[in-house]
Amino acid sequence: MFNINNSNYSLIKQITYQDFSISHHLQLYTSIQNILQNQDLILNKFEMLQKSEENRVNKNAKFIKFETLLIFRIIAFIYMTWVLVQSHFYMEYFEKNFLYFSLWGNYAVYFYFGFTSIENVSYFLNHSTQFYHDSFWKVTQLLYTIALVFQLSIFALFWVFTFTKIVPFRSDDSFLNINLHAVSVFLIIIDLVLNQIIIKRKHFTILLVICILYFIVNFGFVYGSEQFIYPGITWDNLISYALVVVSIGLVSISFWICVYLTEKLKIAEIPKDLNLLGQIQ
Repeated sequence: MFNINNSNYSLIKQITYQDFSISHHLQLYTSIQNILQNQDLILNKFEMLQKSEENRVNKNAKFIKFETLLIFRIIAFIYMTWVLVQSHFYMEYFEKNFLYFSLWGNYAVYFYFGFTSIENVSYFLNHSTQFYHDSFWKVTQLLYTIALVFQLSIFALFWVFTFTKIVPFRSDDSFLNINLHAVSVFLIIIDLVLNQIIIKRKHFTILLVICILYFIVNFGFVYGSEQFIYPGITWDNLISYALVVVSIGLVSISFWICVYLTEKLKIAEIPKDLNLLGQIQ
């Protein structure tokens, strides 16, 4: 009979503990390896969604119907048409509309709601079948990015800085400025809540180019006419250039906040059965 003395018992206990320890470490290593692989899959999924070209103009938020989004966009387009017509009557000449950065943003809002209305109506009438060429909705989604980011930046710049410099305010000034610098902003924010469009990171360069292009126009007008468009940006002192840098910086911050929000809220949810922490026993 095999006699288990104290020394043999200690040896068996040690071997058993080592086997258990090796097995546990192997299981832990396997679990960690699976987690890393799953994390790579998740990251790849986010990257694919960010780089992919998908028509999300016709996608509505889960808590509303598509018809609700369609009606809202048509109403917003009609309203923006009326606002811009009012601004044309207010301006001395048509070309002056393009001297104001706020109107660049409002035209982006106007064309965005116009394009989305066309796309949504065709989508609705053709029984959920995309009718127009891919380039149409791609331009529409780019317009959405420009409209959203510019309007958020314009809202902050106007009411914090420009508004305090324009005194006294006439009643027609107040009405027009509220529509151009507040109502249009709220319209595009409401659309942000109702739609499923994801801001593409690659559009950041386009926004920067548009900003630089505007300030070139601004500089050319001020230099040629010796009249400033916005108080503070006279191009004859360091404060002017500082305000330009701040403006571009604010546009950049607004863009990346919108990227974060749309990626966080609008990208398809990770499957619930993918519980990474639950894989470690």
